Amino acid sequence: MRELVDVHYPDAACIRVVQDNLSTHSAGALYEAFAPVEARRILQRLEFHYTPKHASWLNAGELQPSLFDNRDLAEIASLDYPGERLVVCRNPLLAEERARKRRELLAATEEKLRKIQARVRRAKRPLRGSDAIGIAVGKIIDHYKMAKHFDLTITDTDLVIERRTQPIDEVAALDGIYVVRTNVKADLLDSSSVVRAYKVSGRSFPHFGNVRVVA
Repeated sequence: MRELVDVHYPDAACIRVVQDNLSTHSAGALYEAFAPVEARRILQRLEFHYTPKHASWLNAGELQPSLFDNRDLAEIASLDYPGERLVVCRNPLLAEERARKRRELLAATEEKLRKIQARVRRAKRPLRGSDAIGIAVGKIIDHYKMAKHFDLTITDTDLVIERRTQPIDEVAALDGIYVVRTNVKADLLDSSSVVRAYKVSGRSFPHFGNVRVVA
């Protein structure tokens, strides 16, 4: 990221970075790699945009929520997997569990950040200095891995916290969705049979080829 800021786009006021949700792709990771002053300098030039988890098909327009209007099963094709069928499944129970866990992580992250904010804004012995505030924030971000869902503005005398609703909504749209990949022809197994056989036999069909899950 420092090379991006200093070498490739030294004159850009704002660099928009589009990346996946790998845990190292976060603001907190910069505080691990660089001194607080340097991490903050780099972050001031960057604006992160995250792809939703498990969403390459959604981003490409191949997977649309309307596919699930009538049942929790749909079959799509993707150029990323030539010669394979992709059976997309939606598990309502899994969706509820992922939504619950995300709500809890968001709430826990915001609660901890608000406590830091209170330390910064209190009248007596407030937490001062962008470096010190950044270190405190970085620990929380690294622990809960929710950096992509918050916009944080750190100055020497304040910490501003805002939730990023768009990334949260994008991830929520994919709750409970998983994809079964197979090279088994449709005339041998229809979509429902592919999923049923996977649940029964695990990850392979004797005599029929391979099945894998993309979660």
